[in-house]
Amino acid sequence: MKKVEKKMPKVSIIVPVFNLERCIEETAGYLTQQTEKDIQIIFVDDGSTDGTNKILKKIVADDSRCILLEQKNKGPGAARNLGMSRAVGRYLLFLDGDDIFDLKLVEKLYKRANEMGADIVICGVQNYDVETGIYTSNPSALRYDLLPKDKDVFSPLDVSANIFQIAGAVIWNKLYRRDLFVDSKMSFPAMYYAEDMSVSFLLYCYTKRVAVLTEELIIHRRNQGTSICDNSYLHWKDEAEALKLIKQKLECLCLYEIYFESFMKRVIFDLDRLFRSYVTDEAFTGLYLFSKEHFNYPLKEYALRYETNEYKRGFIDLFTTSSTPLDFCLKLHKLKPIMPNEIQRKYWKFPFEIIPRNSKIVLFGAGDVGKDLYIQLVQTNWCQIVAWVDSFPNRYKQKGLPVESVNIIKQIEYDYILIALRNEDLFKEISSSLMDIGVKKGKLMEYVPDTDREQIAVSLSQNK
Repeated sequence: MKKVEKKMPKVSIIVPVFNLERCIEETAGYLTQQTEKDIQIIFVDDGSTDGTNKILKKIVADDSRCILLEQKNKGPGAARNLGMSRAVGRYLLFLDGDDIFDLKLVEKLYKRANEMGADIVICGVQNYDVETGIYTSNPSALRYDLLPKDKDVFSPLDVSANIFQIAGAVIWNKLYRRDLFVDSKMSFPAMYYAEDMSVSFLLYCYTKRVAVLTEELIIHRRNQGTSICDNSYLHWKDEAEALKLIKQKLECLCLYEIYFESFMKRVIFDLDRLFRSYVTDEAFTGLYLFSKEHFNYPLKEYALRYETNEYKRGFIDLFTTSSTPLDFCLKLHKLKPIMPNEIQRKYWKFPFEIIPRNSKIVLFGAGDVGKDLYIQLVQTNWCQIVAWVDSFPNRYKQKGLPVESVNIIKQIEYDYILIALRNEDLFKEISSSLMDIGVKKGKLMEYVPDTDREQIAVSLSQNK
């Protein structure tokens, strides 16, 4: 009897999962309900300790296109590698287990790849801030202003000066021809953070056909505490090692000089962000020594050949001329921390003008705003942080942040509670709930944008 060959699915979707019982069923629904039915869905449970595995087993039992693989906790890189070992689709799509997907995501990406004969197809992304409920476009996921104006499909060589800026460092908004991984022998490094940066960047070296979809087909959840990206500054070594790996591979492929300008733009972006967001002296020192060893001379060369931006030239000069981590740290904080728009992650400045020095502060909120403010207080000792609290402290505790339950407010003495949120309605809601437990209204302070503080400071001074 003649053996019937099993048809290769159009796309294999690989989803690493770790402790996502709160949202994995919803995420899986977006995948099993895709309008493109000819798909393989591979969930890789990376050693979950909650109810995730039980939910995944039910999902797999209900849909024959789904596969569940299990491993001890090794991180998303190892999980993606395991998923690839079982993938049989013509294309690969690596997605995160806590994001939201348009139901036509696979259909549209695959159609675009076929129409353009592309090895890589990139789509737009929206961010969803779980804390504030706000949806915003994610401009770094797809930089339309850097794309070739007259080409539907392009080669990385067409945009060599900006290839690593066009679509960010993530893997999860890109469809890849599976043969690209096979031919390049590409795999993910064993890292917990930035494991996809080296892969997403280096795969450009193996193709001449990249296409884009301008539609925002993925909604990336932020500030929910389940994503490693929410606390990227705790994983500086992984990101630094990823940059080193990319440099070494570009040199090996004789492409370092071709992509030097774009690569060094990425190095400056990452180093500036990481140095400004460190939590401990040990982390700052480690990053400084690593960067001095691997990037000091390339930074000097880049500044001489390409850099015209005053801020970035200042950053490079401070770093390359500094002699010790402390020397650089003191100089860095004298450099105005306003980065150019094209490389800026929003920097939330502590309201030094409003809150008196040596005050006892309760910092409420551990999202982007709260983290920035906490770091500045640790660095400057402007105020004494008697507690850092959040309505969902466990989201942040599991990532190593010293965040406590709101209930601790009843047990401590403080001068002010600074509510580190960007949403005015949430501020009112939280203020009301805090007053319900006995907090006086005069001790509550709302975080306000930098531009409003001078006027507020004057008003406070007059009232005083």
